[in-house]
Amino acid sequence: MPTKPRSLLDKYLDGQAAEWNVFVCGPRPINIDGVRAFNPGDAVPASHVTRGVVNHADVISRDDESGMRAFESEVSGPAVELPGSTDAPDPDTVAQVKRAHGSAS
Repeated sequence: MPTKPRSLLDKYLDGQAAEWNVFVCGPRPINIDGVRAFNPGDAVPASHVTRGVVNHADVISRDDESGMRAFESEVSGPAVELPGSTDAPDPDTVAQVKRAHGSAS
């Protein structure tokens, strides 16, 4: 029995998967021409990498299990401390949250 020809939609979806499901942005944002293009973890089009628009060293292949594990541990590591932040939350903020959730202060 002959196989059913693939629809135009199936071909399109396969092409999109091949373009977008190969690389993700590594732990540092990627800028193109001075403008933020990809944040860490964003899908990066394969054509950007193969044409040199994005440096291969700045992306991680989804097939690279050790690279993906290293990326996930780096991204989910300790939170970044913002300038001017303190270790303890502001007591007034804690009291507001408790009141909002019906807890005693």
